[in-house]
Amino acid sequence: MFENGSREARRSIREQAHALKHAIKQAEHDKAAAIREAERAQARAISQALNYEFACTKAGLEGMGFHGNAGSPGPVSVEAIVTEADSYISYLEDLPKEKVAPFEAKLDQMGEHLKKLRESFHK
Repeated sequence: MFENGSREARRSIREQAHALKHAIKQAEHDKAAAIREAERAQARAISQALNYEFACTKAGLEGMGFHGNAGSPGPVSVEAIVTEADSYISYLEDLPKEKVAPFEAKLDQMGEHLKKLRESFHK
């Protein structure tokens, strides 16, 4: 009923189908393994972040707003310092006076420092 060529063709097709099934199973296994590894890496990252046991590069620290000594946030340029100081002063102006009043002496001292700084420009 079938020619010898047809039997060989069917056998070849069965072998290819078997190889394809095996390749699909291997790909599914590899995918599952990759997902498990990604989940473990994510869990490690979360654990490290929660425990603060991580190290950042200088660029990473700067990206988070940390400059100068590691762990000490703050502006690095004169423009950034003046802008940040202005922002803080604006914030203090918006607070209820009774919250700011206890720091009147310190604010006076800061005012004197600013006055001396301004006067130094004209010497």
